[in-house]
Amino acid sequence: MKTNFNISESEKNRILNLHKKEIIVEKKEIIKEETILKLLREQQEKEVEGLINNTSENDDYTKWQQIIDKVENTGEDVVTFIKKMQNKELAKKFGKFLKNNFNKVKFKQQADKVVSLFNRIIGKQQPTPQPTPQPTPQPTSTPEVEDPNDWKYDLDKQKEYLLKNGYTEDSLKSFIGKGSNDKASSGNYYIENINDAITEVFKATYYEPITNIEEVSILNMPKTMNQYFDLIKKYGFEEIDVSNPENVQKYFNLSNPDANQRGISEYIAKSLGWGTYNFKSMYGNPKTRVVTWYEDANKVVKIGQTDFTNNRTDQKTTFKPESIGSFPLIGSDENKTLNQVWINNFKDYILDPEIVQWEDYEDAESIVNKYNYVRSWWTENGTPKYKNVDGKILSADGKREYTDKHLSFVTPGVTKDIKELEDAINKYFKGEELQKQLVELEKLKNEAREIKFYN
Repeated sequence: MKTNFNISESEKNRILNLHKKEIIVEKKEIIKEETILKLLREQQEKEVEGLINNTSENDDYTKWQQIIDKVENTGEDVVTFIKKMQNKELAKKFGKFLKNNFNKVKFKQQADKVVSLFNRIIGKQQPTPQPTPQPTPQPTSTPEVEDPNDWKYDLDKQKEYLLKNGYTEDSLKSFIGKGSNDKASSGNYYIENINDAITEVFKATYYEPITNIEEVSILNMPKTMNQYFDLIKKYGFEEIDVSNPENVQKYFNLSNPDANQRGISEYIAKSLGWGTYNFKSMYGNPKTRVVTWYEDANKVVKIGQTDFTNNRTDQKTTFKPESIGSFPLIGSDENKTLNQVWINNFKDYILDPEIVQWEDYEDAESIVNKYNYVRSWWTENGTPKYKNVDGKILSADGKREYTDKHLSFVTPGVTKDIKELEDAINKYFKGEELQKQLVELEKLKNEAREIKFYN
């Protein structure tokens, strides 16, 4: 296979092996060549960003030379690569190193291209040839404006921040050899030296609010549970009162007896294939039906969109819980272990969700679900669960009698659900269709009256 950039056969095979599940389809056929080339390029760029992430501006320039070589092996010059980088923080870090150490590193381009590259990095304009050069007064040099965010990527400044916020030289050294999930992109899960420790602990400690959802980084991600809950409230989330059936039913399609913490736990456990499940501190977004909670078993915060159908578009959702992060990022799993935040899940579910939206809408087809929901009080799979025999309400098998005391608990719930159904019918239907629905509603009421579930 030919590629339009410089990559060895062994390097190509290594990258393809990383993505073998993506390039083999069900019929065991190799997907299109351009798709494979795209995978090769994306993997190389991902690995370059991993190297940048784990290299300090104060490191020996030979480490940066390796990064430059890897960039140029993608077939692009360094500046073009920097401009394309999605992680703007790493791009800025890379560009700053080049600006300060340009003469220490080597490039594969020809000399004139290297000069052009240097001028582009420092912002110097290329001279335009003039037929008759005229002497011009030297302009007053404008002092370079310092980026107020630069300190966050300076190793010494990071260390200074940590020492002011409860860390000591010894506590920072204690992180050497500990795990760091954030380093996974570079293939190394462990902190190797004090510089690594400072950078990784800083990222897991420093927090600033999100101001631009297009440029989100680990520095914007919450580091504690309180920071997480405060953040999601700004994006439309509210706490779910699991003791209030009405509040629970805004997010979960659970009948009244199950619209509680136990019912939600069983709902989550079923989706995971577990027998039991415990959670606490659940929040939800009523516009997207996205819920998030703290999972006791694995000490991780989970998120997912609950099952529902958008009745206007017929789009359906499937509940698949995913992880958001382990809070606090330091020590929530093992002592002094740095945990991970899933930034993509923040974008997909919280910041700018491109998912099915819940709509308050009903039509003749979708309203049937509300009828069935009410009818589930006294039927199961279309079969009656109760019967009226000489004024006595018995279970379908006749072995249990529903006394007036029992009915006093059931009747209010059925009455409430019938009222909500009637309100929906009056809200969404007009004219002849409304009259049809009211006839069906009266039949439903009569079924409930027959077994004294409705007065």
